[in-house]
Amino acid sequence: GGTPITGYKVYQYAGIGPNTKSNPEPIQQEVQDVLVVAGGGEGDGDGEVGISGTFTLSFRGHETASIAVDATADDVKYALQNLDSVNVVAVEELTESTSSRPSGWRVSFLSEPGDLPLMQATSGRLLMTD
Repeated sequence: GGTPITGYKVYQYAGIGPNTKSNPEPIQQEVQDVLVVAGGGEGDGDGEVGISGTFTLSFRGHETASIAVDATADDVKYALQNLDSVNVVAVEELTESTSSRPSGWRVSFLSEPGDLPLMQATSGRLLMTD
């Protein structure tokens, strides 16, 4: 019973051996941090410079839709997984104790092992606020 299988994907990674007794090192997943930091501003005197707006991330020639500077980890995950160049990622928020918004996100590429190219950020739509 059930629905017939109409398609599938097979992943093969050249040069990476399985985790066995003869090759005990586990396969390493790529992890990249995306940080949103203000530089060079004076702020409102309390030592904190605010940032508002949106940015995009590009990976292997594909660009995400706009991502808000206060996006949740799930927002960033869904934006990346909508790219043809990204399969499965896990995203966690990086926070500072003095800020209510994430200072960035840690992206783990779960479906592609090894050293991957860096994501590129387009920050032209970010604004510093007091």
